[in-house]
Amino acid sequence: MFRGRSRQAASDTPALISSGLALLRAGDRPGALKQFAKAAKTGDALSLRSLGSAYLQAGDTVQAEQCFRRAMAAGVLDAQNDLGVLLKQTGRLGEAEFVLRQAADAGDPNAMNNVGNIFSERGDLQGAAWFWHQAALAGLPRAMCSLATYLAGTEYQADARQWYELALAKVDEVPDIRQQLENLNAILNGSSPGSSRAGAPEPSGPMPPAVGPTPGASDPGAAPYQPTMFHRAFRDAGEKAPSSPAAAQAATSGNP
Repeated sequence: MFRGRSRQAASDTPALISSGLALLRAGDRPGALKQFAKAAKTGDALSLRSLGSAYLQAGDTVQAEQCFRRAMAAGVLDAQNDLGVLLKQTGRLGEAEFVLRQAADAGDPNAMNNVGNIFSERGDLQGAAWFWHQAALAGLPRAMCSLATYLAGTEYQADARQWYELALAKVDEVPDIRQQLENLNAILNGSSPGSSRAGAPEPSGPMPPAVGPTPGASDPGAAPYQPTMFHRAFRDAGEKAPSSPAAAQAATSGNP
C-alpha cells in the first residue's frame, strides 16, 4: 500500500510543477509556491531538477539551490551545471567554479562553457579558450561562438571562420546566439560593431542541454571542422585544464 502511494506521488510531481508554473504565469506566486512545496516531497532526481528551475522562475533561489543539490546528489549531471550557474549568479564565484569544474571534468559541455566564461570574466582569455574549445568540440553552439570570437582577434583566423560556420548552421536550434553571430560576422569581415570580447552571456536560469552532434559528425548543415594550428597547439600542449586559485580555495574549504 505504501509503495503504491509512493509511485503515485512520484507520478504527480510533473503535474504539480506544471500547475505551479501556470499559477505563476497568472500572477499567483503564493499559489505557485504551494504547488512547488508539494512537488518537493518527491524523490525523483529529474523532477527535482525541473522543480529547481521552477523555483528560479518564482525568484526563490534558496529552494532552487536545495532542489539542484538534491538532484546532483542523485547523480543528475545537468543539475550540477544548474547549481554552478546559480552559485555564480548569487555571487559565490569560487564555489561556482569548483562545482562547474567537477561537471566539466565529468563531460558536461555546458559546464565547460560556463567555466570558460568565468575565466573570460577574470581576464584569462587563453584559459577561457581552452574550455570553450572542449565545449565546442562537444557540439555546443554557444561555445563555438565564444571560441570563434576569441580566435578572430588572433592569428587563427581560419579556425575562427570554421567555428563561425558551424555555429551558424545551428542558429535555428539555439536562436539566442543570433546576435553574437552577427557581431562575430562583423568582426571577421573587418567591421567590428564594438567590443570583440568573447564569452556568450548565460541565459537567465540554468543553461539548456547541449544541442546537436559533435562538429562534423552527421551534421549536414556545415562542413566538418578541419583542425588547424590552433587545434594542434592545444593538442600538443596536452589535455590538462588551466588551474584557478578560486576553484582551489573552494575545494580546500570543503564545498561540495
